[in-house]
Amino acid sequence: MASRAAKVASRTLNYVHTKKCRSHTFHSGLLLRNISPVSSQNLRRVHWDVRTTAGAKDFIYTLDNEEREQLLLELQRFEEARKSPESASPVPSWSQLRKVALYNGLPFIGFGILDNVIMITAGEYIDATFGAMLGISTMAAAALGNMVSDVAGVGTAGIVENAVSKLGVKPPNITPSQADHRSTRIASALGRALCVVIGCFIGMFPLYFYDEEEIQHAKEEVLGRECVHHDKDKDQHQHSE
Repeated sequence: MASRAAKVASRTLNYVHTKKCRSHTFHSGLLLRNISPVSSQNLRRVHWDVRTTAGAKDFIYTLDNEEREQLLLELQRFEEARKSPESASPVPSWSQLRKVALYNGLPFIGFGILDNVIMITAGEYIDATFGAMLGISTMAAAALGNMVSDVAGVGTAGIVENAVSKLGVKPPNITPSQADHRSTRIASALGRALCVVIGCFIGMFPLYFYDEEEIQHAKEEVLGRECVHHDKDKDQHQHSE
């Protein structure tokens, strides 16, 4: 039940994932105590803006009965804890903010690694094979590799989450009022941004094995076969005439 609560509550994040020139922009969402703020559901889509009536309604309609009940229960608990006198806590300490950044950002290292590894590997293969046959540019092959990476990310995000959960990183011990603090939100966003940059840099390791001469040779072989096939067709057409 706890894991389901974490997945449901994490969907309420207003998390925006955009890509321009392989960069990532993040918008921090609500950080709940002892609830994971990262969900694989959020990796490859722009989430509803639950701050609007229409967005909240659309989000609720995507949940099943059990998820709606669990989400309602967790929200009620959060509000009760936030309004209680004991929740009036001081500003989060640097130690707490570091834990917030680490807890929120760690999964994004895995996301960055997978994203770049799949994109580079697929882009190189497309450039060396289909790129030569179709006569597309290297940038077009890279765009197709990015498409493969995006599609693969839909199914691999859950794997990253499971792997990170086994590392034993515990959620930061902060109160609801501390979770609503501006410094906590900033730490969460910075942790994600920094970790996804680290993950993307690590995910560039396939370039170490990239052999430009071999790729060019493969292109020439494909083009050579195409030319031979074209010449044979031309000769057959001339003989038939």
